[in-house]
This record gives sequence, structure tokens and C-alpha cells, in this order.
Amino acid sequence: MERGKTVIFEDCILEDFGRRGPEVQSCMRVILRRCLIRNWGEPERFDVRAFAAWAHHGGRIEVESCVFDQPRFWRGWRLMARDWLAHLGQAWNDEGLCGLLRPANWLPGVCRGLTATAGGHVRAENCRATRWWIRLEGHHGPRMSRAEAQALIDELADKLPYVSLRRSYGNNISQTGGHDSPATGRGLSVASDNAGGNANQHTISP
Repeated sequence: MERGKTVIFEDCILEDFGRRGPEVQSCMRVILRRCLIRNWGEPERFDVRAFAAWAHHGGRIEVESCVFDQPRFWRGWRLMARDWLAHLGQAWNDEGLCGLLRPANWLPGVCRGLTATAGGHVRAENCRATRWWIRLEGHHGPRMSRAEAQALIDELADKLPYVSLRRSYGNNISQTGGHDSPATGRGLSVASDNAGGNANQHTISP
């Protein structure tokens, strides 16, 4: 994507992906609205340095009414150690000693819901992290309630009937079968809105 572009995800499910979710830099912007972001760092597809949404080096992510969910914290010693060390290495590469002194840079990838480092910017409103250890930086105002989060998950499942979505919230999540493509989310299509006169914005929706 070119410098200065904006991509909007609306009513989307990003689930069971590996290393990376939405990532922005270089004055690019991503907007997430009414999305479910779940199980980033999936071990079967995992590389290292996982995260759900990350802004750095001038990028910006704005999140509205989204749910961030992880089925579990522990992914095994080997994977957890490699991921953690890779994040520390990235912090050193980007910000040097200052990066290592920033507490958030010591988080493992499984905890990195919405984060910004090295000059990135994030803002969230009315969002929900289903686990206390999922970090959502830059959240303003009240959080989405548990009931509202479950309602959003159910609504997204109803909109995408061909997706074998896990409907349950938090601890009661169960897999109903099926696998998506790595790092693509589920039920997504990409459409440029150039016809509307905005060549710098793209919308992603079911």
C-alpha cells in the first residue's frame, strides 16, 4: 500500500492467523470497525513476533467497537521464548536502549492486542479485550461490555453463515471446524472506493 493510504475493515473477522495482523507505518492508516480479531499467533502458522494490530514509524490505527480475543495464553516454551526474544530484538532495532526501557515492549505477542511503538499512533473506542492480559493501547472512554461483545460475535456469525465461527465468548470458545488461509482473516473481500472519488481509501468488508 502506498504512503498516505487508508484501509478500512468493517464487520470483518480476522481469526487464526500467524505472525501478523494489521500493521501500518509511513503515514498509512488502518481503521477497524465492528471487527473480531481472534487467536493471533496461531501455532500452526506462527513464525515469530506476533500481534493483533501494530502501528509504528508514523503509521496510525483507529479501532471502533471491536473485540480482541485469545483462546489461551500459553503456547509452549519454545514458541513463547522465540516470540518474546524477537519482540525485544525489534524494540532494540527500532528504538535502541529506549525501546528496551519501555515496559510494553516486554510483552509476548499473545498479549499484544493493539500496540504502537517507534512513532506509531493508535486510538481505540468502545472495544473489548476478552482476557485481562490483552493490551489495548490508546483506549478512550468506556469499554464494550461482555454482553455487547457476545452480541457482536453472534451478529458477525449471522452475516457470514459460510464461516465456521466460534460463537462463544472468552473461556467457552469451541472450534466448530474449518481453517482459513494464513493471515487473511475470514470472509473478507477488498474493494477500492475510487468510484466515490477517494483514491486514497479502500474498504474491506464481508
